[in-house]
Formats: sequence, C-alpha cells, structure tokens
Amino acid sequence: MTKTKPRTADDFRSVVNATLYVNDVLNQLVPQPASEAKNKALQEVDELLKTVTDRIQRENGLIGGESA
Repeated sequence: MTKTKPRTADDFRSVVNATLYVNDVLNQLVPQPASEAKNKALQEVDELLKTVTDRIQRENGLIGGESA
C-alpha cells in the first residue's frame, strides 16, 4: 500500500463542487413529481460527501476542522 499525499482544502473544494454539479444535473434531469427519486439520489451524494470528508480529516489528523 502506497502512502498518499495529505489532502488539502482544494481537494475538499473539488468534492463540494462535484456535489453541487451533481445536484444541478439531478435538478435538470429529474422531474419534480419524481422528487422521491431525486431526494434519494441527493441523500446518497450527501453520504458520499460525508464519507470523503471524514476520510480527508482522518488522513490529515484533523478532528472537527482543528489540528489534533
């Protein structure tokens, strides 16, 4: 297993921007009556974002945004 470089705020911004992009695409593709499907997809994206955020914080030794 190779060691990866520490994640940065730019990495986090990239994830957030990707999430916002997915949200915009879903808003365009999913009709309003199918809001349950859209909400489920957004929930999955939110869970993925939380997972990525937690991993970045763990890899950088961060807890709650503060250096440990």
